[in-house]
Amino acid sequence: MKIRMMTTAVVFAAVVFGTAGSALAAEDEPTVLERVRKVEDPELAELIRIAVENLPADSPKGKVVRLVTEKYAQIKLLNEKINQTEKKLGSKNLSDSVRPELVIALASLKAESVSIIAELRETMGIVPSTPLGPKKTEELHTWIHVDFLDGAIRLCNLKRPFENDVCKNNSADAKFVPSERVKEGIKQLLEGTNAFPARITFAAMPSEYDHALALREGLKSYFSSQKDLLHKIDLGSRIHILEPQTVRIQAANRQKEVYLFLGGRSHREVTLEAFLKASDHNLSDPCILPLVFTVEEYSDQRGSSSGLTSKLKKLVEESGVSDWVTIETEE
Repeated sequence: MKIRMMTTAVVFAAVVFGTAGSALAAEDEPTVLERVRKVEDPELAELIRIAVENLPADSPKGKVVRLVTEKYAQIKLLNEKINQTEKKLGSKNLSDSVRPELVIALASLKAESVSIIAELRETMGIVPSTPLGPKKTEELHTWIHVDFLDGAIRLCNLKRPFENDVCKNNSADAKFVPSERVKEGIKQLLEGTNAFPARITFAAMPSEYDHALALREGLKSYFSSQKDLLHKIDLGSRIHILEPQTVRIQAANRQKEVYLFLGGRSHREVTLEAFLKASDHNLSDPCILPLVFTVEEYSDQRGSSSGLTSKLKKLVEESGVSDWVTIETEE
């Protein structure tokens, strides 16, 4: 009798506490409604947020949320299958007869994953960034420009805010560097966490085009090996060809006026001092060299000239660009 009563008590306790345990477990689990209303997975939540933000104003959101969720689940499942298949392929006990089948299965899984990711991009309205591909000018933190002149290389660290056209930018700093130190100079300018996103562009005189192309390819190879930089650097779409630019100047000493004509496309009237200051600045700008100054001076009644030609020569020599600047005078 005692044995039977003890057995009954044990069974009763098991039922009671088992039921209570199940109830507690059920209380910890979110309800279906909660699971519908909330997304606990941070990655999925971010995907849904971006997809909804990219939708046109009047588009229904429910379908996009469903598609993003489905594609995400499929990709996660495929990732797990790929991992398991790779583990099997890496097993020492794998027979040679099974290996070809697993290799084909792995390739098929990866292809399916790529396809679903492409569908997810389309659903979300996302155009993916490409390694070393274009970056928006307004998002750049650094813009480095390299001029390949005849027999020399000039490294320009451009000044913010940036213009889309590299030739319309100003240099915060410009210096000539030996060819073997160009890469090192670029790396130094990219030091620091605030340097990215960054753009590197190239311009070359026709005789130096191959050298510029070789540097660009060398940098491409280097940055491709730096996985953390692949999507932070824009290597520019082409190499700009440097052709001689002509600046036509008319100077009158009497009123200290200078009429500046740049390539025959624009002109402005400035004082002699302002022009020399502007010229000093321009000589360090990207794509400005090679340059030809054509000077036409007007003497005053006493036969005194403005002295612009001699001042320009001094300015060019001090700037270290005399090899790429020609000063011509007209009577």
